[in-house]
Amino acid sequence: LAVSTLQLFCLSAVLTVAQYQITGERRGAQAASCFLERREQRRERLAGASGSMNMVMINSVSESVEDPAQGHEFVLQTGLEAILQEIEQEERRWRRFVREARVSLPWAAGSCSRAWAALVGDLVEVVSSWREQLQSQGANLAATLDGRRVIEEACDPDGLNLEAVSQFVDTSVAAGMSGVAEDEAKLCGGPGRNFRETGGRRAVPLKTIPGLSVDLRIGEWDFNALEVNEERHNHVLQVVAFELLRPFRFLPRDVLTSFLEKVESKYDASNPYHSHIHAADMTNSFFYLVSKCGLWMTCDITEYQYAAMIFSGIGHDVGHFGRNNMFLINGRHELAVTHNDRSVLENFHASTLVRLIEEQKEGGAWLLKQLPLEQASKFRLWIITLILATDTQKHLEDLGAFRVRLGADSFDPHAEATDQLQTFSMLFRAADIGHSAKPWTMHQDWSRRVSEEFHLQGDEEKRL
Repeated sequence: LAVSTLQLFCLSAVLTVAQYQITGERRGAQAASCFLERREQRRERLAGASGSMNMVMINSVSESVEDPAQGHEFVLQTGLEAILQEIEQEERRWRRFVREARVSLPWAAGSCSRAWAALVGDLVEVVSSWREQLQSQGANLAATLDGRRVIEEACDPDGLNLEAVSQFVDTSVAAGMSGVAEDEAKLCGGPGRNFRETGGRRAVPLKTIPGLSVDLRIGEWDFNALEVNEERHNHVLQVVAFELLRPFRFLPRDVLTSFLEKVESKYDASNPYHSHIHAADMTNSFFYLVSKCGLWMTCDITEYQYAAMIFSGIGHDVGHFGRNNMFLINGRHELAVTHNDRSVLENFHASTLVRLIEEQKEGGAWLLKQLPLEQASKFRLWIITLILATDTQKHLEDLGAFRVRLGADSFDPHAEATDQLQTFSMLFRAADIGHSAKPWTMHQDWSRRVSEEFHLQGDEEKRL
């Protein structure tokens, strides 16, 4: 009887392992089937579209066309750029499929399916390296397009100004050789080097790519800022901010890109939690909450104030150095003394962001140059109010006041200014601390990061 029982247990174990293998293989097959089905649908859609990538084309995105009197130029998009964009989007789809397959397939040393998934992953990495090399070689394309303007200016009715053309060619060749040297240095440093780790700074090229927001899930609750930050070479904040701010026509594009680069550089990337990645995640979450509540572009406020909300999210933790308010207050930090122990970091972040905006005015390139004085004041008011609302020490007090106001018959966040500020402030705070409502794996990642940052503060407290 004992032997028979042992045999039954062994048989049960074998059947369990077999079921695990079969179930995993079935899930992997389903993931592959869904992926291939989506590709087939996409292929059919593309077959019906015009082949506009076979020639140099003008980017029809509306924001690329500005008033020529203001010094803005048309943005040209070449067939090479379009192809690179398509490769990048395709690479992102394959990476998502490989992640799904690796999660679904059974884990076993001899699993043929997992081996194929690993092989596909390696092929995606190869394609990714080719794409990066193509992008680096195409970086001089903008200079070539500028050359078209130079050559046109060099032409006159009497003939061609050879001296001007020669000067342009010499400059372009020198720039090209410099780009080759930079590419060789990057390759010698190994793939995937982090520009923050090497001490260098390079702005991510901020331009509209059709379908970028959809592929990256920008504006959705399951947007994964950590993954996008890796894909976008540590510039996720610039990418998210530009995608959310580009519909606002009053923001000069060149000034905006410069400003976003500066704001992102003010975040300490070494912070486990309060970094530019958290700022991107929070800004995206806030936009999602406001949109799903039906308050985005539906309230009786100007577009300037809506833009101020996005700016607030971008800079709500700018300059954070990984320590909380109580640490600063107990240690009599200079910031705590300056702000009288009240919302110390929040006041610091708000003033830092406003200062970064105002600094551009001195250089003549100001983000708010098209705003009337009254609207510029409201812009700053919204930034300060929303960032100060992230102080969790006032959470229960503010939540109680909001509940009371929410139950009033006169509550109207679409028309009443007081209700608008109060409502958007609560949504702002919810976005700041709401990662526990995200998908479980994201919540785990952010929880580990915030715990690590608290432990680092605790270690410093022990030393003090």
